[in-house]
Amino acid sequence: MSNPLEFRYRLVYESLAKLTTHLNHSETLDEVQHCLQRHLKYLFDYQLVRFGYYQDGQYTIYSVFKAESRLETGSTKIFWEHERILQKQEIPVVLDNLSNLDVRAETYPIPLKEVCDKIWGWHFPFGTASGMVVSVFSGENKLFSQTDIPVLKIVSESLYSRIFTICLIQELDQRKQDLLIALEDVQEKNRIVSDLVHKQEEIIQQRTRELQIKNEKLFELSKLNAHSVREPLSRILGLIQVAELIYSNEIQPEWLAMLQVSSQDLDSALQNVIQLTDREILK
Repeated sequence: MSNPLEFRYRLVYESLAKLTTHLNHSETLDEVQHCLQRHLKYLFDYQLVRFGYYQDGQYTIYSVFKAESRLETGSTKIFWEHERILQKQEIPVVLDNLSNLDVRAETYPIPLKEVCDKIWGWHFPFGTASGMVVSVFSGENKLFSQTDIPVLKIVSESLYSRIFTICLIQELDQRKQDLLIALEDVQEKNRIVSDLVHKQEEIIQQRTRELQIKNEKLFELSKLNAHSVREPLSRILGLIQVAELIYSNEIQPEWLAMLQVSSQDLDSALQNVIQLTDREILK
């Protein structure tokens, strides 16, 4: 038949196994809180246990009583004075003077300064800016002892590992959300750029069509110049050359008439070219 000490060790071992299993299945900080509330009381005696997790300036505190637990997150201000000292000195302490304990009695379900006569404190660093500060408040019939320290260390290490994992997953999820938002922003900007490019292409196509039409009209003007202007001009030049070959008194009147008609044709053709050119320029 097993003695009470063996039974106690078996109970602690089974409770520790259940706690670590449930911790590993906890996906949120609230689930971790419920796990501690449910299983910690079977591992050792205490009035209050405070697990203070910190990582790169972010702090998480679990305060566990027998009947309830609390979860706080924030800056180093949520650490009590002795916890900040523990974090700096990294030396385990046992405090038996609680007169200067900086806790508001009305915020806790038990009057700590009345029922507690000792604080056990540890700092477990897990990196240059990460670790766990643990405080166990012991007193009256809830006495913490040195034999409970190994169990507390196992709980602290398991708790740190789970909180670190949860916070890391939350950070990755947040970064994923930030990336998705950034991706949506990039896609929206790409859509705007695509719309602008499409509009520019439409404008370019429209301007190209306008230029093609103008070129066609300019080509018509060049044809008009070639046929309507050059023809009477050629007649005039030919008459002048003939006039140079004969005496002035021999110039026939019909030649002058022909020269006058060709000059008028040339003037009309030039007027048409000028008017058409003006209309095209003014468009």
